[in-house]
Amino acid sequence: MGKASRIVSCLSMLLVLACGSASAANVALNSDVTLSGTFFTNGWGGGWVVDKSTVVDGRFLPKNNRWDQGAVWWDARGGNTGQYITIDLGGSYSIYSFIAQVDDNDAYKLEYWDDGSGSWKTAWNIPNYNWYNGVNVWGMQTRPNPFNDNEQYLLPASIVTSKLKLSGDMNNSDRLFSVSEIQAFGEPVPAPVPEPGTMLLLGSGLVGLAGYGRKRTVRK
Repeated sequence: MGKASRIVSCLSMLLVLACGSASAANVALNSDVTLSGTFFTNGWGGGWVVDKSTVVDGRFLPKNNRWDQGAVWWDARGGNTGQYITIDLGGSYSIYSFIAQVDDNDAYKLEYWDDGSGSWKTAWNIPNYNWYNGVNVWGMQTRPNPFNDNEQYLLPASIVTSKLKLSGDMNNSDRLFSVSEIQAFGEPVPAPVPEPGTMLLLGSGLVGLAGYGRKRTVRK
């Protein structure tokens, strides 16, 4: 394959990628996680220190698992406040639903970064599930349905973001917070489709490159 032909092939592949799309999936899976503040202190005794990546590893703890054994946990009582978890998705995604597994008797706030306003906005106020449908549950519980780890919380409208942030709700909790899994479902935001004029110029360039390659071949 000549140099000009390789250039044509690469430009054509870029055009295909720009117009393509991917299937919906858990876009938070194995993302980069950052813990801000003090974590893994003042548990019930025998609490575990786990890797922060477990928050997005795609696995749920057993129902009723103890809050400080296997999840990322923190104590926000007294003056020990300000903790939050940031999930960097590594790209821009259109997200339409979530699943979270967190401690039962706490509420949480899941926020998303809005590029347009340059600020964090609330995506989901995750409720306290100390009681669920008349049942007194305990330990790690999945939201929106503690009896079904696959049920998703559907957003009223999809959001576009590259980062998520989880923090504890200080007003509706015992302030001993814990999270074992955050999942976000959506699709990558496609690259902007070139304007018709740009497409025409690109097409002309491809034709010109192809002609240039043929001329060089003839001269040889």
